[in-house]
Amino acid sequence: MASKKVVQRVRREEGLQVPPPRARLRRQGLSTGLPQQATHRNHVWAWDFVSDYTQRGGKLRCFNLIDEHTRECHCIHADRAIKADDVLSVLKQAIDQHGTPQYIRSDNGPEFIANAIQEWLADNDIKTIYIDPGCPWQNGYVESFNSRFRQECLDRELLYTLSESRVVFADWRDYYNHQRPHRSLGLLTPAQYAKQLTTGCGSARPTDSLRHNLNNKTNPVNNNQPEISHKAWTKPGGSARGTVGNQGQRLDRQRAQPEDLRADRGVAQSADPGQARLRLPRRPVAEAFVGRHGQERQRAGGRRRQPRRWSNYANCSSAFVSLAVLIG
Repeated sequence: MASKKVVQRVRREEGLQVPPPRARLRRQGLSTGLPQQATHRNHVWAWDFVSDYTQRGGKLRCFNLIDEHTRECHCIHADRAIKADDVLSVLKQAIDQHGTPQYIRSDNGPEFIANAIQEWLADNDIKTIYIDPGCPWQNGYVESFNSRFRQECLDRELLYTLSESRVVFADWRDYYNHQRPHRSLGLLTPAQYAKQLTTGCGSARPTDSLRHNLNNKTNPVNNNQPEISHKAWTKPGGSARGTVGNQGQRLDRQRAQPEDLRADRGVAQSADPGQARLRLPRRPVAEAFVGRHGQERQRAGGRRRQPRRWSNYANCSSAFVSLAVLIG
């Protein structure tokens, strides 16, 4: 029996080499549509898988299908193993119940890029959007749903059998669609939001800004004053601070105080109340004088920082020299 060294020497002499490992080529689906942001119901659907185990050790796989615009969960299909034919049958049932989507967003899983799936979607004018490999954030809506599904259902329930898991998932799906509010939908449930879209009540999502437009409002106290922006309005007791109106005139906001207090503070009274300005006493100019050490200081402006004296460093160095001589 030849040793390892002999085998290596023979392979080296004969020029034999071990073939390098080849990189595994991942299959990717062919996207037939560009990435879209869902703008209405049945515009973009998304699907994905979530894996778990039962208490008896059996594998559990869940197929989730959602609408990205209304956040509705159309299906949570649980089984031990799910193939492309199963995905296609579940998709047909969802389309019969909720309508046909324009796009379907998914990753490059073998069940989603199967030829049977792509051919059936192409025949029914449903475009596919496959995300890049290793980029789950491109399918953020279904990933967010999977996170809620795992935290609120899978991590809280003890599932022993497949039949029990299907009943639990159906109950949680009903709770998610009809009872659980969504902040992105204006604290409405997905079913309520979808119903509003169906009845034509408009979008229930919050607007970009709830601030009222105050540019066209005038001062209710004095209608003769020019229009001012919302920054010029002041609550009672606010600080006296100048602002600039829409017509370029400077307006001052001041406290609602009695006349005697305003007079004590030095507020100049004018014919136009909007032109009253707060006049504060000016700070007295600092008076320069010469201190006892011959340094120039300011009487009202505070003391100046004293410069470093080289004589102090010289005294310290001489003290160290003398100490070294004594020790030596």
